[in-house]
Amino acid sequence: MREVPRNELSKDLAHAEWEARFPRLSCGITTALDADYGLTRGDAGTRLEAYTTLGARLGFGVVAVGRQVHGTDVRMLDPGAISGLLLAGSVDGVVTARAGLLLAATAADCVPVYLYDPISGTLGLLHAGWRGTAGGVLGQGVQALSALGAARESIHLHLGPAICGACYEVDTPVLRALGLRGDRGHVDLRAVLSDQARGEGIAESHVSVSVWCTRCSQGLLHSHRGNGSAAGRMAAYLGRKVPGDGGSGPVR
Repeated sequence: MREVPRNELSKDLAHAEWEARFPRLSCGITTALDADYGLTRGDAGTRLEAYTTLGARLGFGVVAVGRQVHGTDVRMLDPGAISGLLLAGSVDGVVTARAGLLLAATAADCVPVYLYDPISGTLGLLHAGWRGTAGGVLGQGVQALSALGAARESIHLHLGPAICGACYEVDTPVLRALGLRGDRGHVDLRAVLSDQARGEGIAESHVSVSVWCTRCSQGLLHSHRGNGSAAGRMAAYLGRKVPGDGGSGPVR
């Protein structure tokens, strides 16, 4: 599926299908036309302020973001009465059952993985590069969501904009880590994650994959492979608004 610009400014791409089906959900990713959301360089204060601005733009008073380290740690969040910005630490996944909290993760070729159980209202956002994919960050995320009350058969999963298989050439150690053969070749991380999702008990009909490639996007999205150290970072985001804040009806 193709995420679509949320407005004429094209500062972010929305997962319109999820947002239409689940009215209180906000799901998408910022573009290169928005701020740089990277947390490892430059003015950290300005970068952190960008997250609170993003939350306000989408109607959320609390934004949680972790510093992605290409690992498999997933943190369960229940911020209570906290407002503003919640720093989740050095993790590659955050999950919550709390409405009113916007989860965020940086990306620039790695795969943003969105998880949502419309029955329990639990949701999670993961960052999956090749190391996280090989290490099982998806399984950790599904396990954490299950611990919060989600049933695997009701979890929906979306694999967001990331580098495509045609653009992502890797060497032998990466192929072997992912359980693939060869000395050098191209890898579609989203295809690998789709296979893993089925192994985790997620229904194939509940899995969707973005058609956007970060490197093929002609500058709309940041790409580390395309721009190297000069590349900025997008912010993938997922949150469920509390009743009365932009949505209506029961949890769907």
